[in-house]
Amino acid sequence: MSETNLTSLFGVYLVSKGLATPDDIVRALDRQRTLQTPLGTLALHKRYLNMKQVFTALNVQAQTGRRFGYIAVESGFLTRDQLQELLIMQALERPKLGQLLVDMGLFDELTMQSHHEAYVRQLEFGPDKEAAAV
Repeated sequence: MSETNLTSLFGVYLVSKGLATPDDIVRALDRQRTLQTPLGTLALHKRYLNMKQVFTALNVQAQTGRRFGYIAVESGFLTRDQLQELLIMQALERPKLGQLLVDMGLFDELTMQSHHEAYVRQLEFGPDKEAAAV
């Protein structure tokens, strides 16, 4: 399961437990998207793309609404392996949902850590055994 899916599921977990509202999660996820490093920037830093290729892909993206990575691969600017590497880098650098919720003032660090640990226990043991693992 991808990190993005796990992040979304953590948000669902927090809402299901009454710890956050759907609006809180949407605001945090929107903030997460604005803070993540664009793929084009990562590709430039890795020297997988040059500026002309980035602008060409961005131009196509603006016209079609398609994702930058798919355009870069279809245009022959990136290989699928390079795109996968960049997506992993992007995910690793992306601010974590829990930290964003702390930054928004919804939780303090210790409370968020506790909720995240409970979420991970639920993933490992299932919802019925979450309480037994505490």
